[in-house]
Amino acid sequence: MNSNSSIHCTISRSLSRENLYKKELSLLPSTQYFVRPTQRIREIDTIMKDIQAQINSLKHNLKRCNAEKYECEKELCNRNETVYTSTCPYADCRGYIDESNQCGLCRSYACSLCKNEVHQGSCEECCFVSCDTCRFVYCICGTTTKNPSSQEPAWFTSTDPYVQERVRVFMNLRERVFPRLEEETSSTYQDVRIEYLSNHITKDEFYKKVSARHARMKKHTEYKQIISSYIQSVSNLEIDQFVENERTLREEVNKRILDLNYKYHCSFALVE
Repeated sequence: MNSNSSIHCTISRSLSRENLYKKELSLLPSTQYFVRPTQRIREIDTIMKDIQAQINSLKHNLKRCNAEKYECEKELCNRNETVYTSTCPYADCRGYIDESNQCGLCRSYACSLCKNEVHQGSCEECCFVSCDTCRFVYCICGTTTKNPSSQEPAWFTSTDPYVQERVRVFMNLRERVFPRLEEETSSTYQDVRIEYLSNHITKDEFYKKVSARHARMKKHTEYKQIISSYIQSVSNLEIDQFVENERTLREEVNKRILDLNYKYHCSFALVE
């Protein structure tokens, strides 16, 4: 009985793919209108990408020049009476060293004790310790603080560490995982038809690509439904019931994901 059922499912899938293939073939005449404009758009996109790269480079250089010009103008306007203690030790410079041991012309530093050249913070004749002079300060921690809006789930405001971890997982599912699945399932076959009409693929390749995309979209649709149900269900939970109910929902969702992983031989990530 199981063997007959398996054969029936295989035949059904084959017929479904064959019908899809015939449908896409029937759309080829109406698709040819898109071939030439699509090809030209791709060529123009490549040209525009190169032009944009040049524009970005010019903008960067212009911004750098404006910043340097501004610093020079500010230096002229804010000139203080500087005391210079000795001549610059660097061979190609005719400037003078000020009290901070920096040359006013080449901006290089000299040893604070012997006034000789320094190399990576050390001097051959004596000890020299100096910090690099930084004009700009950049934050590298990447930490931002975001207050939950009134439209977010009520439990977003909880200060409980466990709930805050669930917030992180929830945001990842809603802002990253689900949109990717949404994009995967909203795809069409028009680009494949264009490839075929442009003689970039054979009829067999056309059939294989259509079939493969159909199977992938079907799979991602099932995963998307699971993630969507979790997001919607968890969003409606109240704070006082959140921990217990969320854990139950997560266990159910992960069981469904495991079933799909087994069905499609995939390794879609479980909800943490």
